[in-house]
Amino acid sequence: MLNEQFARFPIRRIPLVCFLVGVLTGSIFIPSPLLRSQSRLALANSVKISTRVHQVELFETNHLKKKQSAVLHYCGGDTYAGIANLSLLNTREYAYSQGLEVLVANSSSLPTEPFFTPKAWLKLAFMLQIFQQYHHDWLIWLDCDVLVTKLNTTLEQTLGGLNVSTLHDIVVAKDIGTSPFNTGVMFVRANQWSKDTVARALRYASEKAVREHAFWEQKALHLLYTENKHQEQEKILIVEDRWRMNAFASLNEERPESFAWHRVNCRKKDVCDKTFKNKFCQIHPLSCAPGWVW
Repeated sequence: MLNEQFARFPIRRIPLVCFLVGVLTGSIFIPSPLLRSQSRLALANSVKISTRVHQVELFETNHLKKKQSAVLHYCGGDTYAGIANLSLLNTREYAYSQGLEVLVANSSSLPTEPFFTPKAWLKLAFMLQIFQQYHHDWLIWLDCDVLVTKLNTTLEQTLGGLNVSTLHDIVVAKDIGTSPFNTGVMFVRANQWSKDTVARALRYASEKAVREHAFWEQKALHLLYTENKHQEQEKILIVEDRWRMNAFASLNEERPESFAWHRVNCRKKDVCDKTFKNKFCQIHPLSCAPGWVW
């Protein structure tokens, strides 16, 4: 059991050969934080220590059991530096409890990461890469400022509660204002139609008006949905009760049945980070040790 998960820090800090030797010999090894509460506390302390680092790279390395679905994660830039580790820890705990794989986008897994501007477009590029390299049933995208609140609910139960049918390949929640849907939380069925749709949306980045639009990659998907040239309005399910899937913190939408809490439209970084950390501690009390200084 202890050999099912490993955690490693960015390999740029140590020579690659040394890192590989360390992993093979077992000298570089951190037990999963989910095996027991003491391990959770230890990892929480490590997160506290590493808050100066933009991102801790953690990878699922259990090849004994094929993961049927995966959670995709990315936290990039200074905007999310204060919450990146906590966001990843929440993602990993949800994935581990449900037997899902965690795939982290960074300069190692996606070498073109430094070139994406705005960074929001990386979502589609990373997803397209995963389609090409892996074989899953579903991909779950969670924005960095999202926390899964229903950690013990299976993916099948979540999709069933959202009334997802075999006709639906992409599941998103209704947005506010002029945006028809929000992609901060997104369930994507891993099939050819989804792959082609992501590719078509990504091509819109070549148009400056779309690439720099306030909705970024969402705008590209909005355009595809409006054009409806490839059955988008049949295959993209927009969940009308947003709180069920993607509860906006700014609107106090969270309910006991909500799948995820989303710190959307938060403008003041210090206040936003504090709000996120408080919510994290509410979901993961064992990871917030007494006296833990943010």
